[in-house]
Amino acid sequence: MRLGLVFAGIGALAAARPRIPAATGWAVRRATRVPGLRRHVGRVLRWAGLLEAVLPTLVLIGAGYLFLWILGLDAAEVQLAEVVFRWTMAVVIGRQVLLGLTQRTSRGRPALIKARPATVALLRLTYGRLGVVLGVAAAGAEIGGRWLVGGRLRLLIDLALLLGVSAWGVWACLAWRLALADRLESLGGRWAGLAAAMRARRLWAIASPLAVTALAGRVVVKAAVRLVEERGLATYLRARELQRLARKTGKESSREAASASNRIPPAYLQHFPLYPILGNDEAAVVERETALAPMLEQIAGWRETRADGSLVLAGEKGLGKSTLCGLLRRRLAEQDVVFHPLTSKALDEKSLISQLAAALDASSAATVAELTAMLLAGPRRVVIVDEAHNSFLRTVGGHRGFDALVQLVNATSEHVFWILVFNRFSWQFLNASRRREHYFRRVLELPRWSAAELQELISLRNARSGFTVRFDELLLDDETESAARLELIEGADGFFRLLWESSRGNPRVATHLWLSALRRVDEKSLEVGLFRGPDPAAFGRLGPELWFALAAICQHENLNADELAETLNVGVDFAGYACQVLREYGLVEPKRADPQRLTLAPRFYNQVLDRLRAKHLLFEG
Repeated sequence: MRLGLVFAGIGALAAARPRIPAATGWAVRRATRVPGLRRHVGRVLRWAGLLEAVLPTLVLIGAGYLFLWILGLDAAEVQLAEVVFRWTMAVVIGRQVLLGLTQRTSRGRPALIKARPATVALLRLTYGRLGVVLGVAAAGAEIGGRWLVGGRLRLLIDLALLLGVSAWGVWACLAWRLALADRLESLGGRWAGLAAAMRARRLWAIASPLAVTALAGRVVVKAAVRLVEERGLATYLRARELQRLARKTGKESSREAASASNRIPPAYLQHFPLYPILGNDEAAVVERETALAPMLEQIAGWRETRADGSLVLAGEKGLGKSTLCGLLRRRLAEQDVVFHPLTSKALDEKSLISQLAAALDASSAATVAELTAMLLAGPRRVVIVDEAHNSFLRTVGGHRGFDALVQLVNATSEHVFWILVFNRFSWQFLNASRRREHYFRRVLELPRWSAAELQELISLRNARSGFTVRFDELLLDDETESAARLELIEGADGFFRLLWESSRGNPRVATHLWLSALRRVDEKSLEVGLFRGPDPAAFGRLGPELWFALAAICQHENLNADELAETLNVGVDFAGYACQVLREYGLVEPKRADPQRLTLAPRFYNQVLDRLRAKHLLFEG
């Protein structure tokens, strides 16, 4: 039986080894189908070459240990063979790793380790000799420790191993002397003098370890710098330094005290609105395909199967929820799409139906049942209910409108595809307090914008404005100080990294900060400098009652004085006073569609959220 298993193992090994290249190719083809790896196909191929070089040895190791197990690892001679086999395979797999790192996978693609052919040959020879010495040394030390207890023989083995390693070190220093000298010369300075000495006399081979350390340190530093640049950390750190320098030189205070003649022209401001843009053809918007794609995919599936007919779109204020719905309407232009925002609170069934019925051509409906019947008898359509958070109020009996909306969606989702747009904080509170998430087939959390998306948005709007935007000298790169001012989008990486970090990926906040960083130069020119953060002094003047008022406005996204009084269970006089004080401090602002309703202002938006979280007043379930 054991003999049969041995032959079976040998047969499996012989069958597996020739198929390794084909298996590697299959893995590469699968990997290049992944969107994130498709752009790095060259790197994938080079790593595949390393895998192809190592896999045969791994198969051999597995077969070898299977063979030893069949023979019986409890036998002393098998244990001795296992020690020799283990260290031999360690040397072999190291050689295969080096081979995979230095060999080119194809004619047009370099190896993972780029080096001249002579250097690669010397590197392989060096490891070959080192591997033999270390393998013999490790195996001999283990065998001596397990089967030879003390004595002169053990001492002689240890001495021989030490001499072997020392001899290899001397040979390696001599063999690499000229190659290291050539590399050191490229560093210049004192390293060039050391390189000349190593090239002139063989005795200077003793400096080879120092040369290796210097060159390895340079490689590590370069790799770290490349990583920082690729991850955007360099522009972020430079932007932070620019901000510190601006405070030091007083540029911000001088900009704030600029005269009225230097203010931004209205013709430019009209291209940078702080309110939602509903996907108009003439508007400058960024079509976020990563957010639109799952919505379009679910709608297409619903049209075929009549299943999964509801979607919740949740996100913070200013992330572009309404604008995204406008873009969706434009994509579905040939289909029946109804877009209706709940501009005022619909806190019971009657007020909710009265708002929705008119938009859905069912003005005669007065109850959920009547509207349901009319929708099922009408055409199949997509209904987008924006500001669906206006269907509730955080008070006793304040969820009846939301419950009616859930009932309507649940009864008609096979015939009507519902998209309900919620403020993120409202949705989290509703889902935790009413547990209605399972009624909606999908919840799509709108992510924050990236620095590149913010830069694209401002670039599009700036191009539409017809104005020329130039950098303040403070923002000029050190290498281009003698040149003319840079164009906005070509040289603003550091600025936009700081803009993204300060706005936390919120385009509404980013737009406000962008406008605060501009000042007028002439009729069609603006200059961009560094924006300043809001003065937090107003926070120190807020009492607990006003913080509760801010938390309520944040959770509902918008409230008027009467609704704020009902939410906080306070008098209308105090609610009106709270609204007036918060407006004076600039923490809230009137809603564009209804000036009586207040919402968080972009200037203090992130700072207010931070303070509310610190005071545990913001529910985030």
